[in-house]
Amino acid sequence: GAKCVGSLGTVVAFDPIESNTETITKHLVLNKIKNTRLETMAVSNRQGEERFVVEDNNANSHLGDVEIQHAQSSPKKSFFIPTVRLDEYCHLNSLAPSVIKIDVEGAELLVLEGCQTLLESKVGCWIISTHSEQLMSGCRRVMENAGYKVDLLEGFHHELLCFPE
Repeated sequence: GAKCVGSLGTVVAFDPIESNTETITKHLVLNKIKNTRLETMAVSNRQGEERFVVEDNNANSHLGDVEIQHAQSSPKKSFFIPTVRLDEYCHLNSLAPSVIKIDVEGAELLVLEGCQTLLESKVGCWIISTHSEQLMSGCRRVMENAGYKVDLLEGFHHELLCFPE
């Protein structure tokens, strides 16, 4: 686990819901945090645009093609948002992340599909919040096949902690 600890450079957070990024921005300004970049887009396995569904419980919002399994779906609205592959985003912005946290309401495997270069380069530790037993097994398999040691994050349901061996 010590391999995951280090000084933080730029923090990049992705959230497809504009009101969320606006709220986060206000908190960053109030707390004088200047090393964080917010992107109003979704991370997936392809560059482009996809439908995003905002659920009644904002925390369960998800890409339109993803069926949420961990909660009752109660959509409020949907809209199209830009999507990005993390490999391409990091390459275009000259980023080499030391920690990657994935919490994407059922699209975990899609995100990992768009991270092949990052996985191969073993740039850092990954914390993956999976949203079903099946997704947890699939993500574990991807990470172990990429050469990561995978543990369950203590005290959390379906959270994987992955670091290069």
